[in-house]
Amino acid sequence: MFEIALDSCDGVQLEARSTVGIVEGRISTADQAYNMLSWDFTSGDLTPQLFDGDLGTPVGGDEHGQHDDIVAVKLSGVCQSSSFAVHGEDRDYIDTPLRHVRVAYSMDGRSWSCYTQTDSGSQGGSPPFRAVGAGDTECSAGPSHAPNGAIFNVPFPAQYVEFAFWGQTDIFEVSLDSCLTAQEAAPQSTARVASATWSAESGDENRDEGQTADVFATCNGGDQYVRYRTASSPSFTVSLTLAQPSDVAGISINVRESPDAEGEGYAGIEIAVGSGGALTQVYSRLQMFGNFERHANGHEEMAPDFAMGVPTAFIFDDVQPAVTQIQLTLYGADIKGDMAVSFNQIAVVAEEAQDDHACNIMQARLNAVNEQCCTDDDPTCSGGFPPICDQGCAEVFLSFFDECGLRGSPQARTYKSFVKTCRRTVAACGSEGSRCRNGGQCSAIAPGGGHRRTQAETGFMCTCTKGFTGTDCSEHGGRGL
Repeated sequence: MFEIALDSCDGVQLEARSTVGIVEGRISTADQAYNMLSWDFTSGDLTPQLFDGDLGTPVGGDEHGQHDDIVAVKLSGVCQSSSFAVHGEDRDYIDTPLRHVRVAYSMDGRSWSCYTQTDSGSQGGSPPFRAVGAGDTECSAGPSHAPNGAIFNVPFPAQYVEFAFWGQTDIFEVSLDSCLTAQEAAPQSTARVASATWSAESGDENRDEGQTADVFATCNGGDQYVRYRTASSPSFTVSLTLAQPSDVAGISINVRESPDAEGEGYAGIEIAVGSGGALTQVYSRLQMFGNFERHANGHEEMAPDFAMGVPTAFIFDDVQPAVTQIQLTLYGADIKGDMAVSFNQIAVVAEEAQDDHACNIMQARLNAVNEQCCTDDDPTCSGGFPPICDQGCAEVFLSFFDECGLRGSPQARTYKSFVKTCRRTVAACGSEGSRCRNGGQCSAIAPGGGHRRTQAETGFMCTCTKGFTGTDCSEHGGRGL
């Protein structure tokens, strides 16, 4: 038996999986794990057994299996985010099948970025695997171990993914568990852009040419690295003309890494809209959306919702009706020794897509979950999901889970246990207000569990703030949080 898949639920057909699949597998046999970030995919041995569905036979390698070596797969297309199940065992330590594992992703199979993150649980090693959205970016002799069949998440655009091991590991299979394509990640409803131009506040011509200067290539679903670069212009203007009057809820901009410099992005944004007459400013944020070399025009604070390769949504306070003209003022940053701005995609979010698009800004939603659910001592939940889900955490996490289409998705099993914990909290504590007084946080008691500050009759417990104690935090005294 290899797999049982849920095809429908309550009579509702599940959405089909992405058409992207694994088309090629390769392994290294010359202790290449230490060079995984510069390893050339085409230099590995062709290994179709890596994705043949056999979950119990080693794929080969040298006399030590995959010890100090790499297994890697190529996809038939680019996934904006993806997850992979890895099956194998260690020859020496049966209780830690995938020992000292590290993961990297690539668009070309030659230049790799490290990102190791799984919610399947750690089987030892230090540090343990981090929470969703906070993967480990170091790829040297990975110190963490994972179970057989662990699912590793790659929340970045990738067509190649590699796994390196420093244990006495035999790998059986790598399978694509989920893939979100660019078409699936894009807003379902956007206003079409008829034309796009840009200019520098200083009046200087763009030092970049060709495709790198073609801002229109970033519109209407396009994905092209563009940059406007001058000696000293403090800001740059992008002018968009819509194909027809549209009710506009916001703008989405996606920044990817620069192919030839250390910096990318922009240091603040202002948005103005109009309908044939004067433009009215409707949005402003003066923070850094990307990276810079030395300075960023005074706006060097990193935007908390920014993530490389993930669209950032700038949603207006009010939907702007019948818009035909949009003007973006992007503040420059030090990129390639000049003042410049860069990005890869611009989307005009129409009113009906506003709620759906907010869920596509996955990194921002995950950051909000970590902020509410993780502790001050462990702000990214490095050990996996937190042990309890209090009322504040339940509100944010269940909203993320339900609104962003994770229910019934391939990733749903990753969250299954924590979803149950949070739903118990809602049932025990109520969805409005709290049973705990003076700022205390209410959470459900796990079945069979106990706590010294509990209400056994109702199945909840209160974690009190400093200076309060008691079953409902109504009594003065005690250290609290």
